[in-house]
Amino acid sequence: MRSVIIGVAAVICIALMSWGIYLGVSQNGTTRTLQLDPSYTQRVAQGYWAKGTLGAPVILTEYSDFQCQACYEEYSIIEGALRQSSIPFEFRFRQYPLPQDDKSILAAEAAEAAGRQGKFWNMYEILYANQPTWGSETPDQFRNSIGMFISSLGLNSSQFYIDLNDSTISDPINADITASNNAHADATPAIFINGTALNPLPNTVAELLTAISKTSSAPH
Repeated sequence: MRSVIIGVAAVICIALMSWGIYLGVSQNGTTRTLQLDPSYTQRVAQGYWAKGTLGAPVILTEYSDFQCQACYEEYSIIEGALRQSSIPFEFRFRQYPLPQDDKSILAAEAAEAAGRQGKFWNMYEILYANQPTWGSETPDQFRNSIGMFISSLGLNSSQFYIDLNDSTISDPINADITASNNAHADATPAIFINGTALNPLPNTVAELLTAISKTSSAPH
């Protein structure tokens, strides 16, 4: 009986060790030094990054390219609306890197890699805030800028670059692109409130707040 108990215990220990190894390995087989942040797992499951008043009846969705000049301008408008709106709304951000922008895909992947450590919105802010500078850099120069960004955000550098080079980092981005095509968002930024495209795009925080107010007061 004792040998049977020992044998069962050994099997359990081996199973637990195997499970631990599994948790520490990414989808492409690369060992992770940090667990995936729950916010990233949720992002993949739901198909977007979200902040603001989660679950609010008013949902503002943006398909955006970090290198796009117009997206940079809308960034400050949306952030202003999040701070100033008296009407609670949920902001959903989806990636739409344009292939003609030479650093847009790398920027999108950098944001997702930061998101795996729970700092997507921090990278989102630093990418947009510094876009006037890195937007004119070469791709190699931009990679150096990313190194400074991850340092300033206190990210684990080794894990960040493991994730950045992980082939699966583009999976949620590609899913966002598919969603944008299905929504007929053929340019960036594309902004929707409860599924209705804003056209023209708001040029000021006040214009966006007016659009949110109209949606909130419309009959459902």
